[in-house]
Amino acid sequence: MIQFAISFSLGIVFEKIFYFGWSVALLVVLVSLAVSVCQGRALTDAPKGPSLTLIIGLAFALGVLRMSFVDNSPDQNLVNLVGQKISFEAVISDEPDVRDASARYTTRPHGSKSLVLLVADRYPEFGYGDRIKVSGKLDLPKNFVSENNAEFDYISYLAKDRTHFLIYQPKIDPTSSSSTGLRGTRKIVSTLYSIKNIFIKNISNVVPEPNSSLIAGMIFGAKQS
Repeated sequence: MIQFAISFSLGIVFEKIFYFGWSVALLVVLVSLAVSVCQGRALTDAPKGPSLTLIIGLAFALGVLRMSFVDNSPDQNLVNLVGQKISFEAVISDEPDVRDASARYTTRPHGSKSLVLLVADRYPEFGYGDRIKVSGKLDLPKNFVSENNAEFDYISYLAKDRTHFLIYQPKIDPTSSSSTGLRGTRKIVSTLYSIKNIFIKNISNVVPEPNSSLIAGMIFGAKQS
């Protein structure tokens, strides 16, 4: 099917340019599935089988995943700076992981293929697509032992999404261009995140904690806790 081939190719191109990663691929599939279900209910005479919307969404996600596993090596320029205090401008490239007393921001330094995880204070808050200036000591992630005495492969866990470096307690400031708003693909992804958060809010209104957080995590990979 030509639509599948085109969507698959677009997924590869977009991943090569924007480095979406598996989280956005999963989000596209979920939204495509939701739209497909709504279309099926609205069109009673629709043919049985997967809708064109779902096929396009799956093809795009497969293209993203295909490209995301091609080259997962760390940026050598950043490797040479490990252990040093560095400053760089970056874009928050994934939905923030907000916790009770801290926040984790996945950022992409300008001109780098690797991502840097920032473990920062809870406030001030930043969001997906924000352009920021970061200062701090660049480190490599390390594996750790969990509560049940099993070693957790934190290095591989982060590396699967091209996150090869981290900075603890960085200084983060918005750049002069951070208030220009999202455009193009980032605006689309931001809209998808908003739709996801609406679903999560509806789950929370129906299912009490901690079950609602568990369901949201299983279905959407929700990061807020």
